[in-house]
Amino acid sequence: MSKRSASRWTKVELGFVDADETANFGTRHEFSAPDSLYQIQTLACISPSEGAEDDKENKPSDKSGEEPVDSNGCDEGLRVVAECNGKLLAVAVNADVSIFDVSFMFRFQFVTAFDSTVTGLCWLPDVDILAVGCSNGYFSFISASKESILYRKRLQSGSSKPLTSLTSSLIGRDCVVAATFADGKRCALFLPDYADALKALKTNNMQAFKQVIANIRMEACSADFGIQSAHLMSSWNSWLLLPTSPKRPPYIAPFGSETVEALLLASGEDSSARCIRASSNGRFLFLLGTSGQLSVWDAWTHLPIFRRMIANAIDMALLQTDRATYALTDIRLILLVANGGNDENTGPTVEIRTLPSLDVVYSVVVNQGTTLIANTVDEEDGIVIVEPEKNELGCVDNLRIRTVVEAQPDMKLIRLLNKCRFQQAELFAKQFGLDLQIVYKTQLNFLLDELQGPNAEQQHFDAFMKCLASVQDDDLVGDTCLAGGTLLTRFDWIAALLNYSDTRKSADADTLEQLTRLKYNLATFRLVFGAQASFDRDGRWFDFAAGLTWPDIVVDFIARGKLPEARLIWARYQLIIGRRLGEQED
Repeated sequence: MSKRSASRWTKVELGFVDADETANFGTRHEFSAPDSLYQIQTLACISPSEGAEDDKENKPSDKSGEEPVDSNGCDEGLRVVAECNGKLLAVAVNADVSIFDVSFMFRFQFVTAFDSTVTGLCWLPDVDILAVGCSNGYFSFISASKESILYRKRLQSGSSKPLTSLTSSLIGRDCVVAATFADGKRCALFLPDYADALKALKTNNMQAFKQVIANIRMEACSADFGIQSAHLMSSWNSWLLLPTSPKRPPYIAPFGSETVEALLLASGEDSSARCIRASSNGRFLFLLGTSGQLSVWDAWTHLPIFRRMIANAIDMALLQTDRATYALTDIRLILLVANGGNDENTGPTVEIRTLPSLDVVYSVVVNQGTTLIANTVDEEDGIVIVEPEKNELGCVDNLRIRTVVEAQPDMKLIRLLNKCRFQQAELFAKQFGLDLQIVYKTQLNFLLDELQGPNAEQQHFDAFMKCLASVQDDDLVGDTCLAGGTLLTRFDWIAALLNYSDTRKSADADTLEQLTRLKYNLATFRLVFGAQASFDRDGRWFDFAAGLTWPDIVVDFIARGKLPEARLIWARYQLIIGRRLGEQED
């Protein structure tokens, strides 16, 4: 690594697969309970680019933003901040922010540079806009879809110290971004009428966002004590403040009020909180104290649910099996636990624990300085951590983005199929070498049902035919063509499906006979009713497709005076009609 402090962390490597995890990064020291399905794998690596110190694009000179280096050329005090909203992941390394798409597998999007160290990140609610705070006091909004900076301004916080954290939430109709600073001060940015503009913002309508930020206002918040971090609780319409003093408990500060209320803790309990997390629906509140005391609160009633001691716990995140859950048992607690032994070479562990028992179902040893991403809210997406790797000189020269996911890919594939996420399931099956035919067969049944609905369009039929071509089982294809020919409600779709059946070689003689008869019946139906023939549910096509009531159909046409149609059907099905009439007593 260059000895200059302007190293750019812009080199991103992808494409790591589970089979190469040990070969690429060494043996993993992990524990897994007998019924645990978790394992860890690397998604990407971020490292300094060669010659990056000469790259000044989008990075104005700012001496105050430079990081010091030691005699080995290592960046001292390397600052890593990461934030994920379930769809997008932002990782800031010093002044460089890398954006990844995690909603559909894992994909690198872009990297952008700022003029000083990034010290705070947060995603705005329900959109792909990232708020970025820097050590020089500037605040920016980045559009992940547009890959551009939309807004940049110095924060008027009344603080001379660097920003330390950012958080955002929808409070009423406004979006509020809270910033805290190294001297314990805080301020809030209000984006008015954010909820009204949300629909336009979700379609990446930048004009709508410009209208929102045109009315942005900034307010410094007064307090009688220093704040290490401030969290926005939309369910409480309040701030939740963690004081810098270890003797002060967390406080609740309602919006629009200068008063604060201490969050009551049990007698003898650790009064200061190291970090705080809320479940995705705002029902449960988790506080981790500086001495390892874990408190779980009902956020609706402000009453504690249970308290337990977890030795050496330094950070936590939540992993939820259901985003709308109201059950504590549906939440997994993710902990970053410091090494409590005497071995200084052993790093902390990432642990997955069940609630409320706090049993460890999985743990893995990670390197010192690992960042646990707090906004992990979906079991399907796994747990994300950012782990530093050091070279032989003891310098951090690589950051690994790792995820803890379920170890049995076939079970995850089944869940993806149950959720009808077929495109993702196909890519997942290819990645893990699973049977793609399971994906195509499941998708085929889903698409056939979709084609029978009132909103079926040509694009749905095209997707159905593409999926049908991917199925290798000719007998299943024959059965599907037979079912589709009977159930679909458009002539061109039925004809295309029956014609396609001729290109596949089903070994089932009965299916082949039924397909041949269905094609003949379709031709009869068109001859009788012409090009305007209706294939609606209440029409006659289902009678013709079944071919079981030809005598009744002939009699019906005669009764309605449609002799040419009756004569045509008699001519095409004379043997069948005669045999069935002969079987009748009258």
